[in-house]
Amino acid sequence: MNSWAYLAVTSQAVATLLVWMRVLQILFVFPSTGPLLLMTLRMLDDLWKFLMLASIIIVAFACSFYVLLTAEAEPEVVSLQQMLGLLAEGAMNAEPEATLE
Repeated sequence: MNSWAYLAVTSQAVATLLVWMRVLQILFVFPSTGPLLLMTLRMLDDLWKFLMLASIIIVAFACSFYVLLTAEAEPEVVSLQQMLGLLAEGAMNAEPEATLE
């Protein structure tokens, strides 16, 4: 497909999207479709918030399962005193990544 054909198809897609947005704008005026469109937009807003929260939770579970499933057979044993020392060192240096080393 040459560049002019690609530009024509892209322009048609954008024009179609704009026409449908204009039709929705016109439908807001009518009493039978206006409230339905408002309700749909509010539901999409709630759905967007839910999907953002769900994606954060899914990524957190994916990271934790990755760590669990790729762990070594015999992990290094760290005492509580060493763990607290690492945490304090990172907090005092204001470098939280120091605790991960």
